[in-house]
Amino acid sequence: MKVGDLFPSRFLKAADLQGREVPVTISHVATEQMDGQHGKETKGVVYFRGKDKPLVLNMVNSNTIDAAYGDETDDWGGCPIILYPTRTQFGAKMVDCIRIKIPEQSGRAAPAPAPQSDFDAANAELQNEEDADLADVPF
Repeated sequence: MKVGDLFPSRFLKAADLQGREVPVTISHVATEQMDGQHGKETKGVVYFRGKDKPLVLNMVNSNTIDAAYGDETDDWGGCPIILYPTRTQFGAKMVDCIRIKIPEQSGRAAPAPAPQSDFDAANAELQNEEDADLADVPF
């Protein structure tokens, strides 16, 4: 058993990504009260389509999404992002963390409409197969 398994969390952590980049689609963003360094704090939490665990937003990840999709979090639903594990400095220690990248084809444009042509339908089917390959990422 891994040490991380002893401390389950309802929020996403770097170990949940199993060392991989994971493309996801934002479902919605909410605010939640949680324990912080100075008592209760309100934090932004981003939820993903088809995933059980949400991600608590920090300033770095919020700014990444904001730069691509705008500062109105209500508009982030349906937007694709890529989650990836890395490390960052926290005080005097290096710690595991999750960062966000924006897929290259994405931008400030609205999410793509439903496929209209046979070519678009084939691309959508390939995307569904790629999503199925990531279905074993347990979050």
